[in-house]
Amino acid sequence: MLLKPSLGDAMSEKKKAAEATNKPADKAETHEHRRCFVITPIGPDGSAIRRAADGLITSVIEPVCGAKGLTVVAAHQIDDQGSITTQVIEHVLEDELVIANLTGLNPNVMYELAVRHAKRKPVICLAEDETVLPFDLAQERTLFYTNDIAGTSILISALSRMIDRALGEAEHDNPIYRAAEHMIMREVTPPGDTDSYIYQRLDDLERLVRSVATRLPRQSIKARNNILKSGQTLNSQINKLHIAASHESEIDKIQNILESNGFHVSISLRPRGEVFFATNAPTSFLEDLMKFNNIRGIVIPADSD
Repeated sequence: MLLKPSLGDAMSEKKKAAEATNKPADKAETHEHRRCFVITPIGPDGSAIRRAADGLITSVIEPVCGAKGLTVVAAHQIDDQGSITTQVIEHVLEDELVIANLTGLNPNVMYELAVRHAKRKPVICLAEDETVLPFDLAQERTLFYTNDIAGTSILISALSRMIDRALGEAEHDNPIYRAAEHMIMREVTPPGDTDSYIYQRLDDLERLVRSVATRLPRQSIKARNNILKSGQTLNSQINKLHIAASHESEIDKIQNILESNGFHVSISLRPRGEVFFATNAPTSFLEDLMKFNNIRGIVIPADSD
């Protein structure tokens, strides 16, 4: 007669197994259930879209997430029985982290990203260089990368830092929650109040920025992105700070300084280990930032593009 093991026996065996691998039992269990879901364009088997998606997952996302105890899952890798759509939404809603590949502006990717934003849980956006983001996403933190060997190396390092930052934040900002907070503020502000006037003028300014940006020719990618990423006024100048790959450790430091001083910033990863920060911070601020923080780089004024 076989005796059914008790819960205590099972936990004891589990603890022994964990100790054998020098890992605490509770930590091993936590890592086993931590997942990162990848929202990505898929395309048919063998297509360029599928090859690009699988290449990004295999070469960048899986190694970085694996080192942090996260199991990577993508929609086309799900082989469980049941509705794929239901399982995808469950992953989008419940997984500890979501990484969204915005390259190609795939409609399914945009829908799933919106669902994740509504849940207000950690999400990181990636996009190939020259991707023109929609207005609502242009001001979000996005890692732009070059789809080659050099770009892969840079992206791995930047993504690792971004994951640590995303998982470490207590609250996660996104367009849905900003809009919800804005609606609440309008409802609680009496008509005719000064704050009400300011909110109305900000709405007018946002509509004006959207109108100008969407009227630009599609080939004017740089000009359109500059307007969308400025986020403050139409007269904002987008300057650039350029550092080399040997100074990648400064990326978080630079981003934190710019954002804490109220400036918008977008990071672009280029071939040959180049890292560009596009920001509406004035050139004098960027020069002082490098000087007082011992950062070596080059400031590129907006009028030099």
